[in-house]
This record gives sequence, C-alpha cells and structure tokens, in this order.
Amino acid sequence: MTNTSDSLLSDTHDTTTNEIHNPPKPKRTPLPKFQLFIVLLIQFAEPITATVIYPFINQFVRDTGVINGDERKTGYYAGAIESTFFIAEALTVVYWGRASDYFGRRPVLLLGPLGLSLGVSKSVVGEITDSTNLADAFALMPLMWSIGATIGLLTGHNEQGYSATTNASNIESIQPENSDVEDLQPPSLPALLVPRVMLTLAVHACLAFSDMSTQVLLPLVYSTSISLGGLGFNPYRIGTIMGTWGIINAIFQLTCLGWVLRKFGARNVQIFAHFSYCVVLVLYPLLSCVAHRAGGADSLVWAIIVIQLTFALSNSAAYASILMLLLDSSPSRASLGTVNGLAQAISCVTRGLAPTVASSLFSVSLEKQLAGGNMVFIILFVTSAIGLRLTFLLSK
Repeated sequence: MTNTSDSLLSDTHDTTTNEIHNPPKPKRTPLPKFQLFIVLLIQFAEPITATVIYPFINQFVRDTGVINGDERKTGYYAGAIESTFFIAEALTVVYWGRASDYFGRRPVLLLGPLGLSLGVSKSVVGEITDSTNLADAFALMPLMWSIGATIGLLTGHNEQGYSATTNASNIESIQPENSDVEDLQPPSLPALLVPRVMLTLAVHACLAFSDMSTQVLLPLVYSTSISLGGLGFNPYRIGTIMGTWGIINAIFQLTCLGWVLRKFGARNVQIFAHFSYCVVLVLYPLLSCVAHRAGGADSLVWAIIVIQLTFALSNSAAYASILMLLLDSSPSRASLGTVNGLAQAISCVTRGLAPTVASSLFSVSLEKQLAGGNMVFIILFVTSAIGLRLTFLLSK
C-alpha cells in the first residue's frame, strides 16, 4: 500500500513539474477571416499605384528627351517622379490615424478607397486579433502588397496604366475587453514619443528607406547599358523578372511567413531582413562586374540575380514583423491609430526620399565615376548597416 501511494505521489509530482517547465501551448484563435479580408482589400490600391511605373519609368524618362541623350542622368528624373506618391501620402496619414483614435476606426477605414486609411487598417488588424493569431494576420498584410505590386509590375512592363477601386462595408470597430476608461482615451502626441516607440519608429524608417532604395535600384541597374555598369535589360524583361519575383514572394508569404514569425519572433526576423538588404546591395557591384566581363547576362549573372532576389524575399517578413513590433511598443490600444499613423508617415517620407536619393546617387556615381561607379552601393550599404545595428537594440 505504501509503495502504491509513493508511486502515485511520484507520478503526480512528475506531472506537476512537467507542466511547470513545459506548459501547454495556448490554442490558436481562428482568424476573423471576413473582417480581415475587408481590411486587406482596402489596401489593395496602394501597391498597384505605387509600382506600376517601375518597369518603364526609366525608359519613359529617356524617351521624353529631358536627359538630352545622357543616360547617366536618368536617375535624377526617375527618382523625383517615384517619390511624389509617398510624399503626398505622408502629408495626411498621421491626421487620419489620430482621427481614428478619437472617432473610431470604422468611419476612417471606410475612406480607405480614397487612400486615407493605410495606417488605420494596421491598427484594426491589431485589435481584431490576439497573441495566438497575430503573426498569421500580419503575415497576410505584406501579401496584399505583393499581389498588388505584382499586378502593377506586370501591367507596367506593357507600359499601360492601371487603376483599382475597392469598396468596403460592415466594418466593426472591436474594442479590447476589460479595458479601463482611461486606457481608451487617446494620449497626447508628446506622451507617445517615449524611447521604446521612438526606437521602433527609427527601425521602421531605416527599413522603408533600405527597401525602397533596393527596389528602385533594381530596375535602374537592370536597364542601364552594360558599358555603364548595368545589365542592359529592356522594360519587358525587367517587368517579367519583377513580376515573377512578386508571385514567388506572394507564395512565400501565404505558405511560410506566419510560421516564420511564430518560430523566430518579430525581432529576429527584423534583424535578418536588415542583414538581407546589406547582402542585396553588396551583390550589385558584383553583378555589374560579371556582366561587363561576360559582355551580357550569362549563367553566372543569372545565378547572382537569383541569389539577390532570394535575399530580397525578406522584405515581406520585414514589414510583417515591424507591424508586430509597433503594436508591442504602443503604450495603449487607444494610441494604436496615432502610432501606426506616425509609422506610416515616417515610412512615406523615407520611401519618398529613397527613390530620389538612390537614383541621384546612382547617376552621380556614374557621372563622376565615384568608387568606379559603385559609390551609391557603398553609401546605401552603410545606411542599411545602421538599420541593422538599431534592430539589435530592440527589446527581446
């Protein structure tokens, strides 16, 4: 009898100890599919309008004659045109995020088809999810960008315009349960600028600048003649490459991104993404050197392109993880709209400046033969390395 009692006590003790050291994982809450679908649909127009000009913008600038036949000056004008979209967005997005904190998400979100609720939609996603399904929800947001960007790029390589209008209804603002009334009062803007929020916003700014710079450089380098350090591709080939990459990126986001975020965490994913931008920039001079030596795009050039675009796949994971980090850094749910609005505005400013800066640096590097025409990649590598350093300062 004593042995039996001791055995039962031992089994109970072992079970209790195991539960303490290895607690059961919480069951994942199903995603609110319909609400999430509407929020994603509202964002659909932005990537199309932002990327449709990329495959042909450089050829368009050359065909206008504004550069007087000097191919090296293409970057100045192409960059200025590409920047306009994001600068216009930056001028309004903070105010709409602030308005959503005061008047609710739904009224502002319904203005989404006008392009006014990009920051607000991210706040809504944070409010209709919990810790068990947050990664899966935010993993879908870059997917919508990839799908829209793919449509824009594939449309752009035919040099045709494209417009998309979306409509939304039945959006309900979901408030957190058991929240204090004080927590639902939006804090003042200065009260939000605490170190944790500021650091996350700085990382977001670096991310947007690095991502936009690499996106702009890709068609610029690919379209520049081989004698000047490019690959000499025509708009159709560039659009096909970028469109194919967009499809692969969308498949990665749909099948793997949620698991990656849950497995490695938002901070580690963000660190790897900034490292990937550094790799992408390092490969540009290598591409130029190999193409110049081969006199065209041989198998080695294509191998480098594949490696470069594979590392570039991290951009979707970068944006999904930064959204999670912004949600985590927000002082309260009542400030989500403003924090996301600030992030979107900073992102728009940096994404607006990046095309002009990257394209102009590219042109200056070629015209002055700075570092053999590679100074643009050196400078942008340094800025990406700064972003990489900042990611290590994020709280674990």
